[in-house]
Amino acid sequence: MEKSEKSRKPHCSNKPVSCYQCAFGPCQITQDNRPFLLQLKHREKTKPICGDTIDTILARNLLSLLIKGTVSTAIYAKYIAELLLADQSLIKNEIKVQQIIKRFNEVPLDKKELISKALYDIENSGRNPMSFISNYFPELIFKDLTELNMVPHSTSSEILSATHLLNMGISSNPEDFLRQGFRLGLANLGTMIIASEFKDTILSSFKLSKSGSEILGKEAVSTMPFSAGFSFQKCLDILNRLNSTDPLKPLLDWLVSCDIRGFALLIGCTKLNDTYIQIIKELLKKNILILMAGCNSYSYNELDSGESRFSESRFNESRFNESRFIETEFLNSDATIKYAGRELGNVLCNLSKVTHIERALPPIWHFGGMIDFANILNFLFAISTRLQIKLKDIPITAIVNELGIEKPSAIGFGILSLGIPVHFGFNESIINSNLVASILSQKTAELFDGRIILETDPTQAVKLLIGSIDEKRMELNI
Repeated sequence: MEKSEKSRKPHCSNKPVSCYQCAFGPCQITQDNRPFLLQLKHREKTKPICGDTIDTILARNLLSLLIKGTVSTAIYAKYIAELLLADQSLIKNEIKVQQIIKRFNEVPLDKKELISKALYDIENSGRNPMSFISNYFPELIFKDLTELNMVPHSTSSEILSATHLLNMGISSNPEDFLRQGFRLGLANLGTMIIASEFKDTILSSFKLSKSGSEILGKEAVSTMPFSAGFSFQKCLDILNRLNSTDPLKPLLDWLVSCDIRGFALLIGCTKLNDTYIQIIKELLKKNILILMAGCNSYSYNELDSGESRFSESRFNESRFNESRFIETEFLNSDATIKYAGRELGNVLCNLSKVTHIERALPPIWHFGGMIDFANILNFLFAISTRLQIKLKDIPITAIVNELGIEKPSAIGFGILSLGIPVHFGFNESIINSNLVASILSQKTAELFDGRIILETDPTQAVKLLIGSIDEKRMELNI
């Protein structure tokens, strides 16, 4: 776990933590660093009625959070799969279906069998690995996870195991909760692939949206925001125009030359605060291409009337303004001129020329909602396969701006399980336990050779993020 000297002071002295685990609560306790006699005098404030420590409670709270995030993805994926199983005429993109089927080595495999495989991955109680992990994850990554016995069998089985752990009397060991959290993170990624891939079969390919976000469309879209314009396939199609025999080669050449210093994954579903805005600007200035998923960057002005497509009761004015700021500030050509480093800016300008767009592509590539992180994942998997190295060896880092919101937290744990360094949005309730923070850091390094970055100061956070990217560049000798 990486923090600057300034932020290494313990945060556990007097920060209360609440537990709502049973009907006897809620209990509110603190990490007790007081002398033993004072602990005896005030012991009712330092332990709940069940006797669990603050470390157990915090680790259990975190696992509960990850369960909710994974359940949300599973419900989405299950709904789409069942919808397609009931009515295959809903499939509009036959090319996408064939691309999914090609991932599986079984012949023949028709649409019904493919959808049944997805549902089996979500619902089964067997012992085989999730097929949308074994057939989508690069071989080197899958092999490592198999040796660690970390490959999920199904989404539901991991959710059941995690929920069982939450019950009183089953376990009080924070390590048990955190290890299961990593399994949930991986199950969530596999389920996200199902949801995103099947969703794309319903959509016609290369359809120009009302917001003008389809980057392969007419030249007129160059003046409009790129609020949801990227996908794995679209990235390949753009690069294919530069090199039809080896589409990823131009991208890899830019990595070698440091025109693209590395990639930063930005995941989140609430508005970005000033700290993250500053981090984004600094990363772009250092020629780091940002790949983004989540509704923290959505436009809420896509209706013809120009009104928000969400009610004011659900999204207040400050969030509306913040989301518009993200879109208008970063997801367009002007942002490339304003924020991107010279080398990254040149790359984005060159890409715009081959796509026949008058102005540069944006410096942040937004892939869509949280589910569409699967498209980013597939893009990175393609790079990993092309280079025949693991994701953790590529100059990639990640920013999850909320360790406390269900879906981004589940994605963050999945990213950690792939060995990618992750900067988590600061959450004092988690860091309230030095033991939980230590185990989380230790397990990430021990199991996946990854690292957690916990840093509130944006300047220091940027140094650590760029440092992790440069470290991988040095190891690759580029």
